[in-house]
Amino acid sequence: MPQYPQLSFTGGELSPHIYARIDIARYDSGARRMRNFMVHEYGGVSNRAGTRFIGEVADTAHQSRLIPFAFNTQETYVLEFSHLVMRILHHGGFVTYPDGHAQEGEIVEITSPFSSADLALLKYAQSADILTLCHPSYAVHELSRTSHHEWAFASITFVPTAPTPTGLGLNAYGGGSGTTYKYIVTSVAENGEESLSPSPVTCTNRYDMNAGTSYYNTLSWNAMTGASKYNIYRYDDYDGYTYGFLSSTTGTSFKDNGSIEPDVTDAPPEARNPFSGSEYYPSCCAYYKQRLCFGRSNTNPQTLWMTQTANYRNMNVSSPRRADDAIEYTIAGNQVNEIRHIVPLRDLIILTSGGEWTMTTGGQGLAADTVDFVHESVNGSSHLLPLVINNSVLYVNPTGNKVRDLFYRFEDDGYSGDDLTIFSRHLFENRTITEWCFQKEPHRVVWAITNDGILLGLTYNREHQVWGWHRHDTENGAFESICAIQEDGHDSVYVTVRRTINDTETRYIEKMESRVFTDIKDAVFVDSCLSYDGEPTQTVSGLEHLEGQTVAILADGNVHARTIVEDGSISLNYPASVIHVGLPITAELETLDVHIPNYPSFGQRRNVHSVILYVKDTRGIWVGPNEHTLIEYKQRRQSHGYAPVALESGEIQVTVMPDWNSNGRLFIRQKDPLPVTILSAAPDISMGNE
Repeated sequence: MPQYPQLSFTGGELSPHIYARIDIARYDSGARRMRNFMVHEYGGVSNRAGTRFIGEVADTAHQSRLIPFAFNTQETYVLEFSHLVMRILHHGGFVTYPDGHAQEGEIVEITSPFSSADLALLKYAQSADILTLCHPSYAVHELSRTSHHEWAFASITFVPTAPTPTGLGLNAYGGGSGTTYKYIVTSVAENGEESLSPSPVTCTNRYDMNAGTSYYNTLSWNAMTGASKYNIYRYDDYDGYTYGFLSSTTGTSFKDNGSIEPDVTDAPPEARNPFSGSEYYPSCCAYYKQRLCFGRSNTNPQTLWMTQTANYRNMNVSSPRRADDAIEYTIAGNQVNEIRHIVPLRDLIILTSGGEWTMTTGGQGLAADTVDFVHESVNGSSHLLPLVINNSVLYVNPTGNKVRDLFYRFEDDGYSGDDLTIFSRHLFENRTITEWCFQKEPHRVVWAITNDGILLGLTYNREHQVWGWHRHDTENGAFESICAIQEDGHDSVYVTVRRTINDTETRYIEKMESRVFTDIKDAVFVDSCLSYDGEPTQTVSGLEHLEGQTVAILADGNVHARTIVEDGSISLNYPASVIHVGLPITAELETLDVHIPNYPSFGQRRNVHSVILYVKDTRGIWVGPNEHTLIEYKQRRQSHGYAPVALESGEIQVTVMPDWNSNGRLFIRQKDPLPVTILSAAPDISMGNE
């Protein structure tokens, strides 16, 4: 009997529209069903790990949103934005007030300006300990962290931090007359930022005062805290009728004897705040080349603003322009498509509601006179924040049901990409993506939540042309928010889940467990899990969050019979030291119809007799020709005694129930809280009248 092996599953779960496309390579690596199985970029599939229960959201009546915050690879947090409040999670638990604090031991809650209705449109960018937040209905805010438990929101005032000089005085010496002299003095901070100027001062003196005469003017001002020097500007009524740079000094006075002509190409900064009212608030932001960039307001939907270089709260400009002045640019397109995202990559990527643009500087420094915008494509983006993966940007189309990537192609000298959902369209029919994140390590998976609470996974590796979708669900629950953050050398995924527990709707924060473990006793393949690790016991309590639910149990590496949580606890049939309790997860994998390579086999009858599976670290697996006729692969042997059955790697053979049909599919199920990884599947199949 011939074998028709499937050596890879990187195509993911394919749409029914692809079931007859045996001519494409993706057919040989795809699946008909991939539920709670995830694709590995090297080709195999594994059942997803479970989630660990952390706690209820801040307000169960409102949907929360999870946002990552990473100062460095060690100091990482997940921020729970709820209705007018924010809480902080760190390494799987809520941050609490430390010993000696007035609220010692309580969960830290920070008053937030944002209501739950605003969270979907909240966009952000981070620099060190500052998270900049934008929303079209709010002034720009900063969230700053000063310690593990001290966080604060503040609206940004776009004025220089350098102090404006006070006490400016001017005296004319020599008794000359005929010319009115006007002066402005600014202070310059240590970082080079220049202050606004006070009201000019004037005096009258000879028009031809110079170093060879006894006529001069003397300026004085108060010493300003934080000023490293002061710039002096004089009004030039002979060349452009404007102020020009005269000199700078570290002191608090300056003598002008007319020997220096003002440089009108270097004028003092002019006060400017483009976000001065509710209709002018920007809706997105990014950090790029030492500037803080903003895009789109209600009154200027296609406008991009950039602060001064290295001065993130300074929108001032000079006339004529300086290279480090703030920048304002309005994209000129055939349609008015609002800017929705600003993404710093090789160039600055601008995603609008109707197309994709790049901002370049032609190899020069970033300044108002060097920027240029190139229209790359006309797909458009939703409000969902894009994901940056290596040198690619992943974004969702305006209707929320297609995912595209965008990257630089050297051969085209431009940016383009692909529709990553075209082969799995059924997963997005009547659905929209509402939140997503990228888990870089260890699996390189984009996790996306849909509006109906399904969790979709996209294994993505552009370098090796791998992208395959898989879908995930959770018992009595719907996923609502998700984020990934680096913890202990890998990316942890946090989710909020709306669950119906004991006939009551509530919302939980849960953390996806790792599939990396050295002992089967530590494997967690149940959702909303709590664990016990201690002296042998037959009772596990503290399970109030699963009251009335039928739970799956792994006790000392063995599968225990399912039981119902009553009064927040369960009783085991035998004592155990390491116990994991949670909602059961059913993982299912179904292959596509088998066809003989290079030979049309439509309409022929097929019968699967057995299958050889190449597995890795696997226990507990059911196999059959369909979901109703499954046979368990028996792994326990007499030599195992009462110890947990060891995980199996390598080839295993399963004899399946015969079933003559027209497809030759395989159906694989894992219903126990145990790991399964399948690297390939080779069914023995009889075709036609064999």
